[in-house]
Amino acid sequence: MANPPRNVRSHVNHLEIWHWNCRTFHKRAAALLQFIQTTPVKPDIICLQETGAKPVTLRGYYTFSNTGFPKIATLVAKDISSNVHYISGCQTSHHVIEIYARKRSKPSTFIVNVYSPPKEKGTDFEALVDGAVSLLRRQDRLICLGDFNAPHTSWGYTRDTLKGRLLEKAIERHGLHLITLPAVPTRLGNSVSVDTSPDLTFTLNSPDTTWTNLDETLGSDHYIISVSVASPKVRRTTGQVTITDWSKYRQIPIPPNTLKDAKAWASYFREAHGSVSKCIALTSDAPVVDRHLLHMWESRRSLIKRWKRQRLNRRLRLKIAQVSERANEYARKLETESWVQFCDSMRNTLSTAKTWAILRSLLDPGSTKSTMSRTIRRLVGDFTGTDEQLLKILHAKYVGDTGGPPCTLEYEGTPNTLLDEPITRAELFAAAQSAKSNTAPGPDRVTNAMLRNLSDDCLDKLVRYFNEHIWEPGIIPTEWKEASIVLIPKHGKTPTLQTLRPISLTSCLGKLFEKVIHTRLSHYLEDIGFFPTHMYGFRHGLSTQDVFLRLRDEVLRDIPSGTEHILVALDLKSAFDTMGHDLILQELSSCNCGERIYRYIRSFLTDRTATIGLGDIRSSAFHMPNRGTPQGAILSPLLFNIGMARLARQLESIPDLGYALYADDITLWATRGSLGHKETTLQEAAQTVHLFAEGCGMSCSPEKSEFIRVHGRGYRSKPPFALKVGDHPIREVPRTRILGLWVQENRHADHTLKTL
Repeated sequence: MANPPRNVRSHVNHLEIWHWNCRTFHKRAAALLQFIQTTPVKPDIICLQETGAKPVTLRGYYTFSNTGFPKIATLVAKDISSNVHYISGCQTSHHVIEIYARKRSKPSTFIVNVYSPPKEKGTDFEALVDGAVSLLRRQDRLICLGDFNAPHTSWGYTRDTLKGRLLEKAIERHGLHLITLPAVPTRLGNSVSVDTSPDLTFTLNSPDTTWTNLDETLGSDHYIISVSVASPKVRRTTGQVTITDWSKYRQIPIPPNTLKDAKAWASYFREAHGSVSKCIALTSDAPVVDRHLLHMWESRRSLIKRWKRQRLNRRLRLKIAQVSERANEYARKLETESWVQFCDSMRNTLSTAKTWAILRSLLDPGSTKSTMSRTIRRLVGDFTGTDEQLLKILHAKYVGDTGGPPCTLEYEGTPNTLLDEPITRAELFAAAQSAKSNTAPGPDRVTNAMLRNLSDDCLDKLVRYFNEHIWEPGIIPTEWKEASIVLIPKHGKTPTLQTLRPISLTSCLGKLFEKVIHTRLSHYLEDIGFFPTHMYGFRHGLSTQDVFLRLRDEVLRDIPSGTEHILVALDLKSAFDTMGHDLILQELSSCNCGERIYRYIRSFLTDRTATIGLGDIRSSAFHMPNRGTPQGAILSPLLFNIGMARLARQLESIPDLGYALYADDITLWATRGSLGHKETTLQEAAQTVHLFAEGCGMSCSPEKSEFIRVHGRGYRSKPPFALKVGDHPIREVPRTRILGLWVQENRHADHTLKTL
């Protein structure tokens, strides 16, 4: 068979598409994977027809399939972001795959995967082609391909059919171009029929597109077809690893002007690290292809060439089928052996991050970094407005307005010489060594690894800088109050611009000093018993299990026959983002923390700036609201607890009330007295929470607040019982979730078992 020349080229500026009628995919999946490893250019997208009844999966790709069109599937490489569209009213089996460029300003490529069986004689492709073209924006490319089974002389058949004429009319009306070579058939005939070209490829706005028959069937009667499309960059760049000589890093002297400037310190760390580091580009794995399998494929191709000269030779045809079956069976065996070897390679590696990343991806493929990256690029690509409009929406949702003026309260407590002492070298060293080495750097690009490998001389000078220029004046450098807000998809929610999770990346050097202050302040607060007993969140030695034990002992046990215990779960809406700074500073003054810590935290909370972005789009710097605790900061959970301590003390004063505070999760219960007494007790507690939240800039969410009656045996009726938060009623439910634990009104665990 004569094929056009096939040039090996880079993936950077091309999109490699294969389409193939595989005649039952699961029989040939292993062979396809082995064949991909032999090709110089790996396919980015694989469009399949007649896939069979079993699910279509292939290592290194994710799948688009639809039960409405069960005979087709489309595989997309995992490092490429895409989305699927369907043409309304079109009955022909199809997928319209939109491939997003890595830069939003670049055009997308739309790939239409089509299958129309031979028995559908009068299929009109007008709706399909018209719908696909209507999806295009200016400069977008369209590649329409698949198994059309529409004979026409324009693509090598000896006659025209109604179906072929309708297809030709549709493509001519919209200006599509046929790039299939009519002289190169795509399907093998048999003893009574010639080779034909039912597999066609049409393009629009894509002049630099090449078509190649790969001369391989893998046992099907259709050849694998390659379509190479010139396109913007769509693949994620292969990463690189940085190797640093930390011994040399610690020997680099510190410039004299570094001692007084946070920017100079950051510049010193970056330049010192860069001078002793080298970057090595990672390469993709290139597995060795089994020679015996290659020989079997070559044998089959040779037999097919012989058969084409002897089409009536049934024995030769049977031998081709036998060789194909043996080759596919051998490929499946190779894949099984490869999987076993891969599993064996993870033995004794449970302490490595790579192994855990693999295990997490097996348990939840949707949580991998590549999946989240694809999701973000899809959200950016689907947005129809300008970059400025997108950033405005993100700012309104995840930042909000700037709020009121910054808090200027002065310290009113007594002096605390212990907490006001200068920072010591030992404190700084301990904070640096406790920092996680894989934490993402902030805008200054200083990493925790740089701070963990400081020399003794550098530690001494850094301590001196901290004490003289930050700790004593109580002023934090503006560079340490800058954040880069990165948005990632929320697990378990449909990805939209309204359901993302903001992550703030701040200076690791600033976090180092935060850690020192956090350690001092938290130890002091625990020593003086500042936090009430029933506050459990973000405290050393306490966890959700302590809350569960209290619920078991006080709520779920010893319920008298025919009575109930009432359990209430209240939700504070965006509590970390809305808590008033004056509340935190007032509580700090009341605990007599000392003037230096007070001034440091006041400076820490005010005049903060940030940028926000999605994908490759990022805003300019703006001022953050003067409320809430900074997201991602080491001090933020402790400061939130300090503010919530006032609520805990207020709840403590309510008789016969049980409660537990874990960060912004508030759990209340009443187990003593009559039902009316329980109602009065819990209503007073709910009103206390409401007034506290209202007074410090927060609010209770009645939609997410709920209560249940936990009852014992012999409970036959539910007397009237009503609770409100503010003016809104709290709904009664048969079960509620407390810190991830499902609690049912009948004290059973069947709902928990169903979710496992």
